[in-house]
Amino acid sequence: MRGRTFVWAVVTALAPIAIACGDDGITEPEGGQVIALATIGGEALPVTLEPAPGFARTWVADTIHLGANDRWSRRQILEVVNPGETPETQDWASDGTVERFEGEIVLDFVCNDTGSCIAPDRLIPEDGGGYRIERPWGDGVQVFRYRVVDG
Repeated sequence: MRGRTFVWAVVTALAPIAIACGDDGITEPEGGQVIALATIGGEALPVTLEPAPGFARTWVADTIHLGANDRWSRRQILEVVNPGETPETQDWASDGTVERFEGEIVLDFVCNDTGSCIAPDRLIPEDGGGYRIERPWGDGVQVFRYRVVDG
């Protein structure tokens, strides 16, 4: 796995840039499993977080297809508010390869712009099914929990 530097506090601020970092040719996952974001920090969606004062990110939906062919695809919908700007809805798709590392599933991707890419998400399996992603946020960690919806 390629090493990447990142700053988690600006992950959501850089999310639109991450779209440009996806693979050029999308190879859709085949078979496998579909998971959907259910909670952030124990709260059901939609959930609003503020990565910095005046910046608000509301997670509306996040669905990940983990393919049996070691491919993944993802669609995320966020409501974004930046200081002095009109609120906007961001709806984007991304994709890449599935890598397994120390019991976790890494959603790896090709980054064509190494100056703005972020570290890939790591899905940690949970007892009883589903997955979680742990993200440093402010002085703590936000836990994003995903439930299996198909497969």
